[in-house]
Amino acid sequence: MKISWKWLKEFVDIPFSLQETAEKLTMTGLEVEDIIIFEDNIPKNVITAEISSIKNHPESDKLQVVEVFTGKEKVRVVSGAPNLEIGKKVVFAPAGTTLPAGKVEKRKIRGIESAGLLCCDADFDIVDESENIIFLDDEVELGKYAGDYIETEEAVLEIGITPNRADCLNVIGVAREISAITGNSIKIKKPKFNEIKTPSSHLISIEIKSPELCPSYTARVIEDVKIAPSPLWMVKRLKASGLRSVNNVVDITNYILIETGHPLHAFDYDLIEGKKIIVRTAYEGEKIVTLDGVERALENDMLVIADERKAIAIAGIMGGEETEVRNETTKLLIESAYFTPSSIRKTSKALGLSTEASYRFERGSDAEILEYASDRVSSLIAELADGKICAGIVKETKRKPQKPIIPLRRSVVKKVLGIDIPMEKSANILENLGMTVKTRDAEGISVTPPSYRNDIEKEIDLVEEVARIHGYENIPVKYPFSQAGEDGKIPGRIKTITDMRAELVRIGFSEIINYSFINPALMEKISGNKNNAVELKNPLSEEQSVMRTSLIEGILSTLSLNEKRYIHNLKIFEIGRVYLPEKGTIIPNERVYLAGLMSGKANSISWYEKERDVDFFDIKGVLESLADSAGLELKLKELSQKKKFLNISESADVMINDVKCGYVGRISSLIIDELELRGPVYVFEIDIDAIDFGKVRKESFKPLSKIPPSYRDLSIIVDENLTAEQILEVVKKSAGNVLEDVCFFDIYRGASIPKGKKSVAISLTFRGIDKTLTDEEISSIMERILISLKENVSAQIRS
Repeated sequence: MKISWKWLKEFVDIPFSLQETAEKLTMTGLEVEDIIIFEDNIPKNVITAEISSIKNHPESDKLQVVEVFTGKEKVRVVSGAPNLEIGKKVVFAPAGTTLPAGKVEKRKIRGIESAGLLCCDADFDIVDESENIIFLDDEVELGKYAGDYIETEEAVLEIGITPNRADCLNVIGVAREISAITGNSIKIKKPKFNEIKTPSSHLISIEIKSPELCPSYTARVIEDVKIAPSPLWMVKRLKASGLRSVNNVVDITNYILIETGHPLHAFDYDLIEGKKIIVRTAYEGEKIVTLDGVERALENDMLVIADERKAIAIAGIMGGEETEVRNETTKLLIESAYFTPSSIRKTSKALGLSTEASYRFERGSDAEILEYASDRVSSLIAELADGKICAGIVKETKRKPQKPIIPLRRSVVKKVLGIDIPMEKSANILENLGMTVKTRDAEGISVTPPSYRNDIEKEIDLVEEVARIHGYENIPVKYPFSQAGEDGKIPGRIKTITDMRAELVRIGFSEIINYSFINPALMEKISGNKNNAVELKNPLSEEQSVMRTSLIEGILSTLSLNEKRYIHNLKIFEIGRVYLPEKGTIIPNERVYLAGLMSGKANSISWYEKERDVDFFDIKGVLESLADSAGLELKLKELSQKKKFLNISESADVMINDVKCGYVGRISSLIIDELELRGPVYVFEIDIDAIDFGKVRKESFKPLSKIPPSYRDLSIIVDENLTAEQILEVVKKSAGNVLEDVCFFDIYRGASIPKGKKSVAISLTFRGIDKTLTDEEISSIMERILISLKENVSAQIRS
């Protein structure tokens, strides 16, 4: 949004410099992205003059021979300007003058010598294109420097307006902000014009057929209008705001758009059939040629402004070509209406048509400014186009917007901002922003926002307004609370999460973050328990309508998305909350889970090793690294509860510090096919909140032992269903603390092994604590191990 500095100062007294104002606005949330300076570029020898005579050029129908008087001499000029008029004061650049477009030379044009140039706006870069020469006031003294009468120097603030602050897409809106910052009153211009006796209501009627899309519409008729170029001051301000000049009527509607933020439209009254305005949705197959000359097909939910025969405008977006204001127009109908933002947004997007009007309407305009904006346009048309304003304004209102009454408590302001702002100061800030403070005391007030502040809906919005104007820079900086306890140590749960996250990143995993709400169909497909999920009352969509009870659905969806983008061999993890329903309460049990996934190949192809698929032992190794990094004891046990998405033969329960905390395993081929994954895919999921952090192992330095180890191998026959973990548990328990390591190095099934059995070979490493173990001591330990294996797992020594 570009705002003229001089224009802004007409509405509020500003005690700051241009740069200081930019900084203050930025600190209140209106970021000034740039300050643009249009410098004075009128050469010193460009002077004022008066047209003495005008004659047709004998050799050209488009040129005229003009004689101008400079106060000292008469000079002949050949001009093609369409608005020449005897007696008018003009801007004259004599031969030898250098203008932005080039040097003015004395030369013959079609046989007649021209000794200079009658200047138009474009000659000084006031506008981009113009053929109309500049007319000065009648009181201007001849032969004087024209720059004293034409101000080309202008400063413009370019402000980045966020979507919620449509109220600041205009000069008055920014002036309100400065008024609140300074405490200086805003100066709203009161429209002044005389009305003729003919009532507008006798000339036009209004019917709103779609009140849900247009709650209010007003119209006013203006007669005897003279279409002409706009005055220089208006042209300059429109250019500074990024708009081009068209003619005085169109420019006036654009001028009031920039001034008030309310879009208006002028129709040629004589081209409205039936002299009736109908606000309705488009008919099936209806089309309209808009002002840009494009024929547009309309859908039957698009709002249009129509007469009794046809659509004459796309409501709130662009007028129609058939009723546009032309040079021949003498009678106007001025539209000032309120349109529902969602309707304008939808139509604008569907048509691919965005305008200054739609940009404001779709963000929410002021529903109570309709008549004021119409009056401002009327007063300028009366002044600049000699229009005669018909009496009264015709209006149709189907629904008035409701204004909320919002409480603001001092305690809430203090809680959010961290400082205690007296309630009276908060009330003054809000009143300076145009809000109505109804009830007030030392602890709270009741506030009604003005009609132009559609973004103020809740108490927290009022807190933000108080903070903005009080000044964020005036709120003392406070350091955040540490996660450490009173003893300076980080609690075990937080430290474990931090350690695990760091370890996963270290070994090549990437962290992801998914939404907490997921697709119930996906949940049913993967885990088969969508009925156990907490449903949202107002979901963003059906695909995000339930709260997740696991991280697995999200992590598999991320894998699927990446594989569709030809990104394979993923290692990803997520730490986040899940929401488990609890009987007897509608509030779910929130728990923090950690989930990880490995897919595709475990390694890249190279000259020294072949590619291989990830397997169970890769994901098991990841869990072991996690446990080791966090000082936790990890065990894997037979899966206690079957899961639909896991291959039961390659899955296990995860035990941490002897507590079941999750599972690990391979995604079943059924799910691989359902989600169209490449596979193989291995996952784990851990309930962080289930870990017993009181048993976290404290690492301490252990020097390398000087005592040599002793090695023994053991081969036993056990039941086929017996797990390595069960054997390991018996061995460790019976061997005591001299057993340093256990390794399973062979499993055999064959002719010499009974059916339903398997042979397991184990390598044992022993090391004495303070001396080398003797053969007798080791043999005694081995005997103890064999007896324990036989008694606990029915193991037999393989001969």
